Amino acid sequence: LVASAIGDAESQDYDKLEAAFIRWQQPFDWHDNDALWAATPTGSERVTRTFCGT
Repeated sequence: LVASAIGDAESQDYDKLEAAFIRWQQPFDWHDNDALWAATPTGSERVTRTFCGT
């Protein structure tokens, strides 16, 4: 979801990013639409390799 929001923002579509910023203001409160944020990633969303940069 974060990568999708950033990708959209790079194309001047800030809707997902703005929604995320609003949602992150209350990280410990559960909202009706939080199931999307809590869902396990799909196969294409899984991160199998990371780069720490050090």
